Amino acid sequence: MAAGSGFYLSGELGANLAAASDFAGSSTDRPSVCDEYINPNYSAVPGCTAPGRGSNTGWKSKFDRAGGILGGAALGYRFRERFPDSAWGRLGLELEYFYWDSEYDETTLVANAQGDNFAKLEG
Repeated sequence: MAAGSGFYLSGELGANLAAASDFAGSSTDRPSVCDEYINPNYSAVPGCTAPGRGSNTGWKSKFDRAGGILGGAALGYRFRERFPDSAWGRLGLELEYFYWDSEYDETTLVANAQGDNFAKLEG
């Protein structure tokens, strides 16, 4: 259809590039032998009731950029023909669907592990 007429349909297809990501995490879990829900006798295990157990358990992970696809489709109507001499002629309605997908398919090392998490990774 002509650019200025009523109904129109448009689409796009391309590549998607997602930015690199840095994640910071923390965990308050304890090794299963010290977990009071898994081991009801946790208090009898040496070190499980030590002060500060499970604190200072942060880590950082970095992930590289990710790529994927993007696509979109739109169906619309321009009011230019119906209202050629009015401000309404500059308006239109559009229904658009847009999809993009990036796959962060990467395994990365845990950096800066602290506390119990450091001990778990070393073990």
